Amino acid sequence: IEAHYGKYSMDPKEEDEVSQRLTMVMTMAQSIYPLDADIQILDVAGGNGSVTARFLRTFPNAKVVLNEFSGINLQKIQEYVGTLGFSDRLSVVPGDLRTMEPKANFDIVFSGEILEHQTDPVDFINFVEKFCKDDGLMLYTTPTGPMWELLDSTIKDKIRTHMHHLSIPVLAMLFHQKKDYLWHFMGTGASVRGNAIGHVGTQYRRDRTNPTGEIGYEKMMLTE
Repeated sequence: IEAHYGKYSMDPKEEDEVSQRLTMVMTMAQSIYPLDADIQILDVAGGNGSVTARFLRTFPNAKVVLNEFSGINLQKIQEYVGTLGFSDRLSVVPGDLRTMEPKANFDIVFSGEILEHQTDPVDFINFVEKFCKDDGLMLYTTPTGPMWELLDSTIKDKIRTHMHHLSIPVLAMLFHQKKDYLWHFMGTGASVRGNAIGHVGTQYRRDRTNPTGEIGYEKMMLTE
């Protein structure tokens, strides 16, 4: 799996410079924190680290902890952040985040394109929230639409690990009770069959009294 991600992860510099998903994430973060804020950010399973780099570029006083299991990806982002001159504001935690003791030290906890891979999204949400300060900002991005229609069928060793199709109604089931919950949609186009494809950004303030909802697929089927 590590070789797969190392081989197919986009170059962090290229993604940092062109990705509209990263722009959406920064817009969500700036809705709460000013650009000169002295904040601590956790990037959970941050892949190639492009979001980490964008956080460092956008918030010049921020410090970012990047968690990622792929050593190949960690090497890529450390090299790129070094070229930006931000190495002193970046820390890396290799491996599974669950090996870390959850302490509520972070003003922002970000999880990008990870939630759909979780067997139990509710358990994952409840765990990563433990790293966020009370009233801190939780941020997620998730793909929506039939993205598999865009996969290049000539690549034989790709793996498909999405456990859930997290449409906007499904995400609302999970997050509607959260404090200051908002969602954002960024369209990226359409598949070859004409289906809309994009990313959903989710934000809310951490409040320990507000529970995570359940994914009620059966309820959705009955109400559709």
